[in-house]
Amino acid sequence: MPLRKRDTARALGLLEDYCSKLKKPEEQQLKAAIQRVVGIFRSSLFQALIDIQEFYEVTLLNTQKSCEQKLEEVNHMAEQWEHSTTNSSTTHPQPACAQPEVMEKSHVELSVEESAPESNTNAE
Repeated sequence: MPLRKRDTARALGLLEDYCSKLKKPEEQQLKAAIQRVVGIFRSSLFQALIDIQEFYEVTLLNTQKSCEQKLEEVNHMAEQWEHSTTNSSTTHPQPACAQPEVMEKSHVELSVEESAPESNTNAE
C-alpha cells in the first residue's frame, strides 16, 4: 500500500488529538513522548522522505507512463525541490498539544542525530 501525504497528515492529526486529551499528571511523560514523535514527523526531512516515496511509487513505478513522461515528471520534481531549497524559510506547523520547550528540544535532538557520524566504532 503506497504511503500518501494525506495518510500521514491524518495520522499526525490522530496523534495530536490523542495527545491533547492527556491531562492527568501520570500521562505527562507519554504526552511529551508523543509530542517529540509528532515534531520529528513534522520535520522537513521526514516530509521530504514522504515526497520521495510517493514520487517513486506514483511516477517511476507506473508502468503506464512512458520513459519521456517519467523524465518530464522527474525534471519537474527536481525544479520544485531546487526552488524549495531557495525558499527554505517555510516551516511546518507545530502540533496542537505542543509545548514550545518540548518541540525545541526534539528539534535539537533531531538536528544532533542528523549531524552525528554514522559509525563510531573507532572511538574506544
